[in-house]
Amino acid sequence: GTDFHAGEIWTTDAVYRETRGQARRLQAEGVLGVEMELSALFTVGRYRSVSVAGLLVVSDELSLLEWNPGFKSERFRAGREKVVRLAADMCRKWAASRPS
Repeated sequence: GTDFHAGEIWTTDAVYRETRGQARRLQAEGVLGVEMELSALFTVGRYRSVSVAGLLVVSDELSLLEWNPGFKSERFRAGREKVVRLAADMCRKWAASRPS
């Protein structure tokens, strides 16, 4: 019962390095967003041979090639709270499905 988008995310550790050309190219390739933390988690997961997944909530937007900060918006806060509840529920269901 929750709307979501599944797809590719561009990850970088270079803050504010997105250029207009890069943003246009990534949009044309169908990339849904840019983030800065998941690559480190996936790297650790690969190194430790454990599964890793991510749930992202959009804060700032650059889809129109103009920065629209949204980290303090009510929409972002509501989305963040919803994702936390969903993640907790998923973890409970996963734990309950594991053999004792």
